[in-house]
Amino acid sequence: MTHEGVAALERWLATREPAPPAALAARLRELARAAEGEDCAPGVASSGASDAGASSGDGTPAAAAHAATLVQATGRVLERLLRAHETARGSALELVAADALATYAMEALGDAPDALEHRCEWAMRYFAGIADSA
Repeated sequence: MTHEGVAALERWLATREPAPPAALAARLRELARAAEGEDCAPGVASSGASDAGASSGDGTPAAAAHAATLVQATGRVLERLLRAHETARGSALELVAADALATYAMEALGDAPDALEHRCEWAMRYFAGIADSA
């Protein structure tokens, strides 16, 4: 995702209602920024997601790009937590962040209903693959 795409995603996250607690909102922004410059997760390109056109049109390209980045960020958090066996109280913020990222990804997909089913199935397969490999 480009710098502009990350900035657009951060603006989109800031409009979510109800707003998350400050610590969670800050962590979500950090995770969105970390997505900048990363290689796409397997299947992102084939999911039809891209940040092309993120600033114009009916919002569908931006929604797809936001969803793909959020799914990828969720996957990175889950992968790190599962590999380190960090599922205790000390990992609460990361676990809640992963949940919020996945929830927001599904919300973003709702803004791009043309491929909703395909992209949701891709996201679930991606998450399941992380769990299987951990």
